[in-house]
Amino acid sequence: MKQNVIELFFTFLRSSFFESISISDVHLTEEDQKSLFSLAKRHDVAHIVGAALFDSGIAIGDEIREKFKKEQSIVLYRYMQLKNEARSLYATLDNAGVEYMVLKGSEIRKHYPSPEMRVSSDIDVLVKDGELERVLKILEDELGYTVGIKTPYDVSTFAPSGVHVEVHYKLTSEEERYDAALADAWETSLPDGESENRRVMNPELLFAYNVMHTAKHFHNGGCGVRFIMDLFVLENKLQFKREKVDEILARCNLTKFYDEIHRLSQIWFADGEHTELTQRMEDYIIGSGIYGTLDNKVAVFQLENGGKLRYALSRIFLKKSSLELTYPKLKNHAILYPYYTVKRWFRIIFKRRKEAFDELKSNASVSDSRAKHLKSMLNELNL
Repeated sequence: MKQNVIELFFTFLRSSFFESISISDVHLTEEDQKSLFSLAKRHDVAHIVGAALFDSGIAIGDEIREKFKKEQSIVLYRYMQLKNEARSLYATLDNAGVEYMVLKGSEIRKHYPSPEMRVSSDIDVLVKDGELERVLKILEDELGYTVGIKTPYDVSTFAPSGVHVEVHYKLTSEEERYDAALADAWETSLPDGESENRRVMNPELLFAYNVMHTAKHFHNGGCGVRFIMDLFVLENKLQFKREKVDEILARCNLTKFYDEIHRLSQIWFADGEHTELTQRMEDYIIGSGIYGTLDNKVAVFQLENGGKLRYALSRIFLKKSSLELTYPKLKNHAILYPYYTVKRWFRIIFKRRKEAFDELKSNASVSDSRAKHLKSMLNELNL
């Protein structure tokens, strides 16, 4: 993708936060317009870029204009869906006396110039581990939710409206180095001011937690531009004690990562200048899309598992602890591991065959040089 399109992309995003930026004297070719829309859509910010583009007065074709308008309509619909579902979800949990904490986009968007600028793909709430089963039953019985896959930290549920609601019972999963820093999340949480049962993280932990979340996605296949934009917004709008945030990040070994992410945000949304490392990070993020790519994820985990063969074997033969999440009986009956392993294979063949084959194809096609390049960058960031 042309560098001028990437620069214009960030100029449009920046103008959404700072009205004084002038970008009216730019000429966009038809190819540039298509590239700009494609980039904005891949990072789920086409509604923001489109609004800035229309305000700029820059001439664009009718086809691209309609595409941007369509994205704005879609995002507005998504926002209203999420808002309505959240209202119903929170009211139900309040009535049941469940203490819960609002996470991620639901809490971040209040700091944007307008909440619909930051529309997420789901709703995230944290409940106490001992309350998980009761909460899931409440959601099924009272709201008609469908309960899906359980992971080491959350359970996917789906409202009748189609909204995806992630019910977290732990703030991290495999990132055990973050557990100590998040251990007192409930004790240090604050009331949100609207419900006696609804809690929010204290400002310092909220900011640090979103750095952790960004680091997780950056490592596991890449994170989109919106992750960095969230941190930029929080840093400029959220009132927090910097020394406390620095302490939390140091405990999690995220100081270097945050320093470079902060530097990158200043390049994109303020007046910073690239270093060799931030340029590599930008290239990685731009190419990753909103939630990363399978090739990136596979490339990183190949090296961590000792190469292509070991990575493939690790995906075919899951660790017992991972398999237990799908088949809880395995936890106290280790002898059943072969049975449940084969059962999982049949489940994949009949329900997730394409996804599994895509992963194995990616494992075979990713070059060693690419994997080493990504690993080198992650090492520099202490990830």
